[in-house]
Amino acid sequence: MIIIKLFGMDSYEAIRYTKKLEKKLVDLYQINEDEIEFYAGEGFIIHNGFEQTNFRLNIEIEAPEQYEEIENEVKDTITDILRDENVSISCLLTSILPMNIFSMTSPIRFI
Repeated sequence: MIIIKLFGMDSYEAIRYTKKLEKKLVDLYQINEDEIEFYAGEGFIIHNGFEQTNFRLNIEIEAPEQYEEIENEVKDTITDILRDENVSISCLLTSILPMNIFSMTSPIRFI
């Protein structure tokens, strides 16, 4: 599972941009579409007492450690697509150890 969090981007704009990002990142990571998710919550980026949303974009990318070798390509792909939307973009890339990844899907129960 790969999770990309977009802090400082309007959530409706994020939907539009993630449509562009998803296909490129699925190809880059060589994964299925169901293995990548994006998060863009409601909130503000605040710096030095001033609201900086839509000026600063902080991106956090969490991916299994096996993808460390392509981190720069991932960062470049994301920043190339989002460059026109924000003045300042920062990326935090976090490698997750396989032993720290757990996923479960509960069966649907009809009552």
